[in-house]
Amino acid sequence: MIRRSDNSYVIVEIETASKIMVTRAGQMSAYVSQAVRQGIDYRAFILERLLEARRHFPDIHEPDILVVIGLECSLDTEQARALQEENRSRSKLRIVGFDWILNRSQAVLSNVTASRVEVIKNYRVV
Repeated sequence: MIRRSDNSYVIVEIETASKIMVTRAGQMSAYVSQAVRQGIDYRAFILERLLEARRHFPDIHEPDILVVIGLECSLDTEQARALQEENRSRSKLRIVGFDWILNRSQAVLSNVTASRVEVIKNYRVV
């Protein structure tokens, strides 16, 4: 579980980069289906125990789910389209590859270093 800067939460289900994301037939692989199910089950677990969860995750409501599995660069055009359509059809859930994470982290690093954002440790608003 990760708390975002806007105080929303995301459940991150991490598999391995070697797992297949999309079959040649354009279907999400069994690995993806299993990872999605694990994320959904964990979200249901949290929501069933919302009062207890708020002791550990302040202001939690309904967390999003991020499934990280496989590599998007290994997908052909049709497989990439199938993944894009799968993500469009889901609410509060996204399936991405490890290379997507790498690209996002490189973009964040570039934005932070290019704009000289000052990071203040343990800053509190009173």
